[in-house]
Amino acid sequence: MIEDKELKILFKTEFDEYLQQLDEGLLTLEKNPEDSAVVSIVRRAAHSMKGSARMLGLSDVAKVSHHFEDIFSHAKSGELKLQKDLVTKLYKTLDVIKKLVDEALTGKAYNINIDQVIESLKPDVVQEAEPEAVFSPPVNAAQPDVQKSEKTVKNDLFTPVQPDEKPEKIIKQKAPPVKKPEENPPVAEPGAVIPAAGKRSNFSIDTIKISAGKLDELINLTGELKVTKLQYSQHYQQLEEIITGVEDHQKNISRFSSHLNGFLKTALLKDDELNSLARQITEKAENLSALLESLKGDIYEDNSRLEFCGSGIENIARDMRLLPFSTIFSLYPRMVRDLAAELGKNVDLVIEGGNITADKRIIEEIKDPLTHMIRNAVDHGIENPLERSAAGKNPEGKITLSVQQEATKVIIKVTDDGKGLDPELIKKTAARRGLFTDEDLSKMSLPQIYEIIFRPGFSTAPMITDVSGRGIGIDVVQNNVTGLKGKISVDSVKGGGTTFTISLPVTLATMNVMILEIGSAWFAIPVENIRKVLSVKQEDIFTIDGRDTINSDGRAISVIKLEEVLELKHKVNSNDALPGSGTWHCVIVSAENEEIGFVAERISDEQEIVLKSLGPVLLKVRNVSGSAILGNGKICMILNPSDLIRSVRNKTGGGTASLTVKKSDTAAKRKVILLVEDSITTRTQEKRILESSGFTVVVAVDGVDGLAKLRSEKIDCIVSDIEMPNMDGITFTESVRKDPVHKSRPVILVTSLSKEEDRKKGLEAGADAYITKGTFDQKLLIDTINRLL
Repeated sequence: MIEDKELKILFKTEFDEYLQQLDEGLLTLEKNPEDSAVVSIVRRAAHSMKGSARMLGLSDVAKVSHHFEDIFSHAKSGELKLQKDLVTKLYKTLDVIKKLVDEALTGKAYNINIDQVIESLKPDVVQEAEPEAVFSPPVNAAQPDVQKSEKTVKNDLFTPVQPDEKPEKIIKQKAPPVKKPEENPPVAEPGAVIPAAGKRSNFSIDTIKISAGKLDELINLTGELKVTKLQYSQHYQQLEEIITGVEDHQKNISRFSSHLNGFLKTALLKDDELNSLARQITEKAENLSALLESLKGDIYEDNSRLEFCGSGIENIARDMRLLPFSTIFSLYPRMVRDLAAELGKNVDLVIEGGNITADKRIIEEIKDPLTHMIRNAVDHGIENPLERSAAGKNPEGKITLSVQQEATKVIIKVTDDGKGLDPELIKKTAARRGLFTDEDLSKMSLPQIYEIIFRPGFSTAPMITDVSGRGIGIDVVQNNVTGLKGKISVDSVKGGGTTFTISLPVTLATMNVMILEIGSAWFAIPVENIRKVLSVKQEDIFTIDGRDTINSDGRAISVIKLEEVLELKHKVNSNDALPGSGTWHCVIVSAENEEIGFVAERISDEQEIVLKSLGPVLLKVRNVSGSAILGNGKICMILNPSDLIRSVRNKTGGGTASLTVKKSDTAAKRKVILLVEDSITTRTQEKRILESSGFTVVVAVDGVDGLAKLRSEKIDCIVSDIEMPNMDGITFTESVRKDPVHKSRPVILVTSLSKEEDRKKGLEAGADAYITKGTFDQKLLIDTINRLL
């Protein structure tokens, strides 16, 4: 194990690069074994690796690397052909080298039999060459025996050097005798000219390495600098206000002095001391004003320089955190190659856009999600060669991993040309596991069915293996992507392949947010998750399935008070937002493939903030993803849109506080309900529910009968089915809204139709609430009526 910390860091960095070159080179040579340029690259990497290992005394790494190098030396000279089985052996040997490197870094013992590894590499067609010695010759070593060094032993090319074997036996004939090393040998780069004494060299270091922790500290300091800059700007504005006040005061002094002089002249009085005092006051006010103006100019220049320097440092620090996606993409070709071989498939992985950069944290945390997706594509997506040939496809499957830059986002796509997702199989599995009923599944659109695969533990694999079927992966992918403030979607064509699309921000250091206030607390929601900001009047709110709802661009959007979701003690009353108007500020947030409107006391402006993590103690605080310090010095909590949506889902329709005004139960008992329902069973049940709650109920068997009862009875609220003979509920509702006498009567549609288009039709017809019988219960119906009356 390497004990020196500095050498350990350098060794790891260097060997990671060598191992990556070897990995990529073997992948290329497996497809094109005659590529001499790649053979040379691989040979040089193995040679450099051998030399570095020798200098650090890692004899096992040096031995295996030496034999690795020898194979490619013979391949380069044409003495050896890189057959597929030999490349497979080289892959296994490369894995051994990785373990030996890890052993040197961590001290973990893998107990590898080096002789056995080297023995497995011996190709029968290669003539032998003596392996080089590990760099540890004795100072007084004897001269080599030339006759012995000329000997060659058949099939001994890759024979390891035995511990008791003398160095003389393994030094080549043309090697110069080993000299005693000097006590203070000069060190110079190959080909470098050592300057004469007294002359100055041109030596310079162009690149230095710093730890990621120090870089993170620099990012945090740039954030503090940004906050200071904002506060400085506010102080400048305060100074401008002071200058304006002084100028006004100066004008008042001038007017007072003028009036005083006039008074003295009119009164024929002469007071030199009073006049002198007035002049001194005027002069001091003028001098103070001039001084403040000069200070204002200096502060303006300082603020401009601070903004210029701060922005420059921030941009440089942000760029320093950017890494190319190739940093992780280079790991996948080997993984695909090995997994495909294990599953008996032929798969080609195509990588595009590896040079595009993103924040270091994004690169680190997207690695595992991409690994899951690519493994799934190989295992679930790509068919075996026989199936592909039978389907008229190329026997070799294709997976494309691509990245594209779009303004402040990167779009990652994982596409395969396999069999695609099977909607029927997904629905069958979901029904079997009790995730949805058959009725619910029959009403789902294709994208909604595909979204089911993101459910925790969901898998359509017929059996559990070490590759798939455990239900671990796709839901983890979605959680990780959401944690990076990204989005993921899936599109598929049965028999044509599947595409997963991930949208991520380029950097996580800063973000644009919308600032909201609740009481004395400040909160922020990422702008990228905000679809719309609007004011909502009380009369715009109606009820669907027990939730307060508004119509936004023809769509029904549930709304809820933000402080209720955050479980804050402060409560917003109907006049908090816009006094006396009954209007609320509402932010429509989009996340988790859903949109919900959150009502806030006051909405400030949009700002760019520097995100600060909550730390390990507060890491799992629900609904919050971080914090920030605003320009006014206030601490602002950054809300997690996905958590907000999930928190709302956990609240039942009747368990949230309504934005509408409730009437008292006593008043409700005096109300008359018109119940329009053709099914006698449903009509009887609903009538009992309404009467048990104190309402008077008038029944009608269809829409025509309902209109007749409406004209003959004094009705306060209407509850109607949709699917009825003679006149359906939609037409009935439209007729009610056209009637000048009854157009303001609340209408509640209770139906088994739960599709979005059906809800939209009910909304457009003029219904105030829409309750599906699948979620119908007594409390929900009564609460809805009470809210509307």
